[in-house]
Amino acid sequence: MSADTRNYVLDISTDLFRLSTESLRLRSNETLVYATLESLIDSRAASSTYSDELKPETLRKHLRVVPT
Repeated sequence: MSADTRNYVLDISTDLFRLSTESLRLRSNETLVYATLESLIDSRAASSTYSDELKPETLRKHLRVVPT
């Protein structure tokens, strides 16, 4: 950890918790390295398809599947 690392506490829904842990599990299996939330976010932000994922229709598809 670097000296500028900060700790945050997030109060999230059960559905978001399950989505995040499942995402970490899938990323760990894909890379064969234990993923952290930080490493998952960094890898997604660096992805060349990231801009495609921000399109409104893509977000709507996700929101239809994930209870909000």
